[in-house]
Amino acid sequence: MAAPLKQDTTSSALSSPTIASKTLRDDTRHSPQSRRNIVFKESPKSVGLPARDTAKAQPFPSTFIIDRKARALKLAAKSGAQLPPDTDPTDPPKVDSQSHRSDKIFLDSTLEEELSERYLLDVPGFIEHLFPDKILPPSFESLRFIVMTHHWDERSNAWKDTDPTSATFFNRLNKTLIETACTFNRDFELPSDRTWVSECDLPLRGTDNDGKRKPGLSLVNTGGDVTWASTLVNVERKPKASDVVDALTQLTNGARMIFSAQEQRRFYIGISICDTDIRVYVFDRAGVVGSMKFNIMKDPHLLIRLIAGLTLTDGASIGFDSSIQRKEDGTKYVTVAGLEYNLLTRLSVSGDLHGRGTVVWKAERDGINYVIKDTWTDTPNSESEAGIMRMAGSVEGVVHLVAEEIVQHYGQDDSTANIRSIVEYLPDHCHRDWYKCLEVLRHTRIVITPCAQPLATFKSKKELLMAFIDVIEAHRRLVEKNIMHCDISMNNVMLYRPTTPLAGSKTEDEIGTSTNLRTNDSVKPTMPATLLSPQVVTHRARGILIDLDNAVITHDDKGNKKENIKYCQVGLSSYSLHARSNGSVIWGTVPFAATEVLMGLRPGDDHQAYHDLESFFYLLLCITLQYSGPNNTRRTDVQIGKDGQIKHWLEGRDMQELGEAKYTTMTTTPVHFYRVVTRKCTPYFKDLIFCLEELRQKIFFGEGGRRPTHQDIIDILRKPLQWLPDVDIAPRSEVPVVRRPLKRMLDRVEDVEQAVPSAKRVRILSIP
Repeated sequence: MAAPLKQDTTSSALSSPTIASKTLRDDTRHSPQSRRNIVFKESPKSVGLPARDTAKAQPFPSTFIIDRKARALKLAAKSGAQLPPDTDPTDPPKVDSQSHRSDKIFLDSTLEEELSERYLLDVPGFIEHLFPDKILPPSFESLRFIVMTHHWDERSNAWKDTDPTSATFFNRLNKTLIETACTFNRDFELPSDRTWVSECDLPLRGTDNDGKRKPGLSLVNTGGDVTWASTLVNVERKPKASDVVDALTQLTNGARMIFSAQEQRRFYIGISICDTDIRVYVFDRAGVVGSMKFNIMKDPHLLIRLIAGLTLTDGASIGFDSSIQRKEDGTKYVTVAGLEYNLLTRLSVSGDLHGRGTVVWKAERDGINYVIKDTWTDTPNSESEAGIMRMAGSVEGVVHLVAEEIVQHYGQDDSTANIRSIVEYLPDHCHRDWYKCLEVLRHTRIVITPCAQPLATFKSKKELLMAFIDVIEAHRRLVEKNIMHCDISMNNVMLYRPTTPLAGSKTEDEIGTSTNLRTNDSVKPTMPATLLSPQVVTHRARGILIDLDNAVITHDDKGNKKENIKYCQVGLSSYSLHARSNGSVIWGTVPFAATEVLMGLRPGDDHQAYHDLESFFYLLLCITLQYSGPNNTRRTDVQIGKDGQIKHWLEGRDMQELGEAKYTTMTTTPVHFYRVVTRKCTPYFKDLIFCLEELRQKIFFGEGGRRPTHQDIIDILRKPLQWLPDVDIAPRSEVPVVRRPLKRMLDRVEDVEQAVPSAKRVRILSIP
């Protein structure tokens, strides 16, 4: 990136959660005394608090808000942080004198949770850093001269257009810039023909919950539909200069839509125009970086540079991943560790604004299917997902590593530091100090095998339980290798169906090796046992554990327990349980977390194997509540996501509250648990209610406080296998449901005729 132009930095102010309510006026320099008054003595990150538990920082340049006294003092005492000595938390919000209002506007609750520690605003020279001279086809001076000649009125010192913030005006600038570039540089080829459109009256299409998002202007490729999947850049227009908070909020919401709809996004550019003030924001997986405001009338050269960068540069310059290429037939492909993989289907994409930004594809090379996974991570290489896979080796029932690399961008490792590197050169040390606290995420890509199917595609109850046994055994093998998964959920337990026959398929030796780009070590892909040879293949579906992103190494090579293990915090940033309008539920991570993990482990306690075993129980329970049959058949008779008894331990804003609600439900009496939970299992799963109850008893009521072991859970899951059929013969509507008195079902031992076609009799375990 080119060095930024020198600007007056006296008006820049750092908007971050460590800064409390001392207003920084535009003409006030950051003296040591003023900094002492506005900065907490200990940052929220150092004490491990969520951002919303610290002084609220309104995302408006030079404007900072602190909550009321009770909340502020309570949280300060909890965290050890101190409020500024001369600040009264009961004071009303203090606002920059130029804003003329004291609105308290924050982002959507989940967006605030994700980004409140990750705003870096009012960065001088940011537009020049984003679009430096070297990436513009002709010189910037040539572009500026031609545009000013055609569109600027020297006499009135204003743009000739009556509305210089309209799509029509921007498109006129586009045309002039393209003509100028082609005139001054005959070798110039326009990367893509882009146009500005106004869609302010219609919501864009492309995501599940996009109905409320209506950007003012959108930059799209000419001729295509205007959807979230096709949007290149969004502009939010507001009538007043003081509406900057509203504009930033809408841009932030739009950023989530963009990341959810576009798997090739490295970052996203959003622009706010409030009256005649323009600000440019870049959203990536580490947060938001924003420029200083400039006036469209007083700084026309900055507008020209901005529009030129958005019009004339390639896709990588406006946020797209250039490592994903297209063949002549339109097929997308990537090259990992020197080998080319065709991208067949996008399997999943994370819309979270902060985090790993995981994108998963189904890929193919030489007739073999693979899974390619992109993530943004700050973990050391040895503790990365690829590093843990290498440590796991040939553990059966776990995905295996084939290749890995750090994605390259213009010959350099791709990371979020590329955008933020401008801050290192600023004379404003307040920005530099905050920059040092921001996390740096590297863009990594791994190739794994096998390519599995969602757990909900089970073909029978027997197949489902056998898959659970498979993954619990795999989990035990990981624990024996000092690896704790820590993220058992619906998305991370899958079914692998071996293809038959395997004759003619490539063996492990034929697949080859890959390279760890950080160490140049040769990585031999360790294939699952079911892939090693035709002789060991069994044709039933196998349960398989995936996603070791959150896994941790519990002991070192010498068997010593590791100290200060960095666990992935179960927070609302990973809380992907969303109730849709039709009442169906998308299961995410939090609903499966163990109660102790949700409520917070005590100091010195670590995530243990029994916590993951508890998560396996919740996973099975959620399947019986949400699915009415095999083959991914969701229930339609009841909106289980809106059930008053169940949603209390599935939904909430506070992790401890969720944990307490779940613990209360799970430790109740058998009769009450049946009434509020298992009675609501679908008819298809009614014959597994006793299995669920026995699992609950083992997990929460072990003899003498004994924690459950892997074998305990496996033994319980194996009992129904004795009488469950290999194939569910009768449709679920024809399966008789035997109704018995509740007390007789749950309070004593007796022979009970199970509701299955074979009508076999089994002994049911006594429940004390």
